[in-house]
Amino acid sequence: MSERSLSFHSQLGILTIIFSVLALITGFIPVLAPYATIFWLSIALYVIFSLVVHFFAKKAAMSSNKLAFTNVTIGSMAGKLFLSIFLIVLYKKLAAPADDFFVVPFLLVYLCYTIFETNFMMKLSRIDKNESGK
Repeated sequence: MSERSLSFHSQLGILTIIFSVLALITGFIPVLAPYATIFWLSIALYVIFSLVVHFFAKKAAMSSNKLAFTNVTIGSMAGKLFLSIFLIVLYKKLAAPADDFFVVPFLLVYLCYTIFETNFMMKLSRIDKNESGK
C-alpha cells in the first residue's frame, strides 16, 4: 500500500470514527434519536462511495489517457448526486419521518465527506504518471 493510499485510508478512518461517535451520541439524545438512522445510512453510503471513487481515481490518475481523471471526477459528482437524492427519497418514503429535519445530519455527513473527497481528488490529480510503481 502506497503512502498516499495509507494516508487516504487513515484519513477516511478518522473521519468515519468521528461521525460514528456523533451518530452514537445522536442515538442517545431523545430529541435527536429519530435522526440516528439517516446519520448511519449516510456514513455508510459515503464511506463506500469514497472507497470506490478512490479506487477509480487512482487508476485514472496513473492512466495515459488525459481525460480519464476528468471522467472519474465528473462521474463521481453525478454518482454522488444521484445516490444522495436516492437515499433521501428512499428514507423519506420508508421511514416516514415526522419532520424534514432528518436532512440536517445527512447534509452534515454529505458536506464533510465531499470536502474530504475533493481534498484527496486534488492530491491524486497531482500524481506523476511515473509514480505508478509506488
